Amino acid sequence: MKRFGPSYSKRDFCVEAERSYYQQKWPIQARPYAHLKRYIGCLGFTGYFQARSVLEIGAGESQYARLFANELDSKVTCALELFWERMYPAASVNQNPRLKFIAGSCYELPFKDGSFEVVFGNGVLHHLPQLQKAVLEIYRILAPGGFYIGI
Repeated sequence: MKRFGPSYSKRDFCVEAERSYYQQKWPIQARPYAHLKRYIGCLGFTGYFQARSVLEIGAGESQYARLFANELDSKVTCALELFWERMYPAASVNQNPRLKFIAGSCYELPFKDGSFEVVFGNGVLHHLPQLQKAVLEIYRILAPGGFYIGI
């Protein structure tokens, strides 16, 4: 079985191990995202982003964040990724003032309490060894009535 991602104990979290894994191939150009609209639509989530403040955690190359801001009309979208280098190609071509790119950790979200109406994660939570800490942070930054969408 092929293993994806850094190799360290599930109980440990090491930023340097993560960096070592990802820096082997930092992206050099923004990846397309339009194909994801159909996927989000099939899951029934298309309307959940319109006119809402959205945070994508573990944004990677920020394909979903770009979709939410550019195609699904979010009020504001923030892509949050541990390493700026993963988001850089998308940020460098971004022309949407409602889309922001932030380097940071899911364990210490750099936002005020109640900042977002939607927090989105694509295959993120199961990678986090300190899941409870991340969930508490997500809960903290969700606005009253806000929700988490994980796929």
